[in-house]
Amino acid sequence: AAGAFDALIKIAEDCPEVMVEAEGAGGPPLAALLPVLLEYLKCPVAEQRRAALDVILPFAVENIMGEEKAVPPPMVPHMEHYLAGLGALSTDPDPGVREKVCKAIVRLLVTRTEYVEPHMSSLVTFMLQSTADMARCSSSSSSVALEACEFWPAFSYLSEDRCTPKMMEEVEKALPSLIPVLLNNMVYTQDKIVELMEENELQRQRRQKIEEGGAQTATISDDQPVFHRSRSRATSKTTTADLDEDGGDIDDDDDDDDLFSSDDNEWTLRKCSAASLDALSLAYGPRAVIPPLLPCLQEGLAASEGPQENPWVAEACILALGAVGPACIEAM
Repeated sequence: AAGAFDALIKIAEDCPEVMVEAEGAGGPPLAALLPVLLEYLKCPVAEQRRAALDVILPFAVENIMGEEKAVPPPMVPHMEHYLAGLGALSTDPDPGVREKVCKAIVRLLVTRTEYVEPHMSSLVTFMLQSTADMARCSSSSSSVALEACEFWPAFSYLSEDRCTPKMMEEVEKALPSLIPVLLNNMVYTQDKIVELMEENELQRQRRQKIEEGGAQTATISDDQPVFHRSRSRATSKTTTADLDEDGGDIDDDDDDDDLFSSDDNEWTLRKCSAASLDALSLAYGPRAVIPPLLPCLQEGLAASEGPQENPWVAEACILALGAVGPACIEAM
């Protein structure tokens, strides 16, 4: 079964048109295949449920026939069954299945909005729960949350002719619950905090070596906050401050800088949550966003003081202020 699914996934991704074009009296292959694939969504084997989702998705969301927004004819009579299958899998115990369900819903929202709109209330509830799917010690749970979080900016950037007042209303009702979740997701994970602290210690040690070596300049800024420290050197070339008296690198390990690869280009839940807050604030404005956000910011910024000091929460609040700033700065 695994080999057959691999072949079907390859066809669906690379040349789906061969599955939807009529061939002989039996009609297009997809017409006969879809009922079988939909049954596989109920399969007890998680790997096969995931594979079935991968095969169906391109036929549900891609413009295979060359007609903008047109669902391939063999898929049309099965769309409601497909949506029902996604709904049934929304509580699947396998994180990989839930991740693919979230991905499918986001794609459907963007390309098949007319099918999503009647189910908007239940979809918003599910995507909110999935955005908070954060036993964050688990990378698989983080992947579910990241896929679900994509829903909010995707929704916010829908054109006016596709986003109905009912859809706007359903998301607005969720904002008081959603905004604290987004803010929580913007706090660095514990693993990331440990990584940043270790990096900061390495930089402190390097600065100490530079100072002990009598170098005139240092490459690390003394007043740079730990959670904003750069992962790269100031220049790509080795400076005199990086060399010992013999002309060699002051570090015994030449690759200290490589211990922490830059995540600037990595799309993370933290970044997606900030983008979601930004997009939602632009879509709804300060009237809907500030009331649920402000108490969270006040509590989070207060966390940087006192016996329970947590600067990482305060840092996330500052990031949130930057995210909503373009839409809400005057109201705040």
